[in-house]
Order: sequence, then C-alpha cells, then structure tokens
Amino acid sequence: MIVERVTGKSLYSEVQRRFLDPLGLATIRPQDGRTLPGLVNGYAGKENPFGVPDEMLGADGRFILNPQFEWAGGGFVTSGGDLARWARALYAGDLLKAETRERMVAGLDAPELGKGMRYGLSCELWPSKYGTCWGHAGFFPGFLTEMRYWPERKIAVAVQVNTSEYAALGRPLGVLCEELLVLALESQGG
Repeated sequence: MIVERVTGKSLYSEVQRRFLDPLGLATIRPQDGRTLPGLVNGYAGKENPFGVPDEMLGADGRFILNPQFEWAGGGFVTSGGDLARWARALYAGDLLKAETRERMVAGLDAPELGKGMRYGLSCELWPSKYGTCWGHAGFFPGFLTEMRYWPERKIAVAVQVNTSEYAALGRPLGVLCEELLVLALESQGG
C-alpha cells in the first residue's frame, strides 16, 4: 500500500516496470484474477484444512478460491525457470544495494522452521552440506514452491509442484532443490 500511495500506481504495475520487464521475466504475472492462463490444476488433497475440493481449478478454469488474497505476500504466478532467474537476480544481482542484501540474509535463529534454520528479511536461510543457501518456500492451496540460492556456488534453483499435500511428495522440496544443485555442479564439472 505504501508503494501505491507513493507512486500513484498499482503494486503490480510497479513490480512489472521496475523488476520483471528489465530482467526479462516474462512468465511472472500477478495473480490478479481467478483465471490464470497456462496454469495447471493444483491439488489440495481430499482432506485439506481449507475444506475446499481437491482440485483448485473448476471446470471453467477458474480458481475455486480467489488467489488475489495473496496480493503482496507472494501474489504472482511463474515458471520454475523464471523463479530461479529471479532468485539469482535478487541474491546475486544488482537489484539491491550490498548493505540491504547483507541485512536481508543476516537472519535470526528460527527453530520453528527447522533445525539450524534462520530467517532474515523475507529470506529463509537453510544449512546444507553444500553451504548455507538463501531463498524461500511458498504455499498456496494446491501448490508448493521452493527457491534456493547457494551464494558460494552462485547457483539458483526452483522447484514447483501442483499439490499442497506434503506427504504425497515422498520427500521435501528442499531435497529436490539439492538434487538439482548437484546436477548443476556435475554439468559444470564440479
């Protein structure tokens, strides 16, 4: 709301103008309606805590919940590739001043997120055998997302799935992120 008051423009248009267009992130779009072209159906699970049907898109292609409730809290839809490119630009690019990034990733202990976890300014910091990584996990009924960036290795990855049933995955998204990191390292010969 501060962005809109200061600029006189919508938050989404300012994000588009200031970040997405200059970075060429064409698949990142605001969740500004109940129909999002190209979005695959998400599955919340038959016994989900929201009391909604398993399938998140109705027969008409519209969300059964209004996705706009996310707004500035993550209200964008994207491809995994553009999400990884965004992570790289955010954590390694020149989007932020160095001192701002340092504050973002300083973090405080956040044991409620898991063993060894820290949380900075909208940034989760995970310990891993490949070094500390920065990023964030995302949740929307029917969808889970995780993006991670390993600063020591300068590699960003993102994983998106169309279920919000953690048990259906077989393993955490963070494990998949690390597997993608290993594949990237192998392709680089390291």
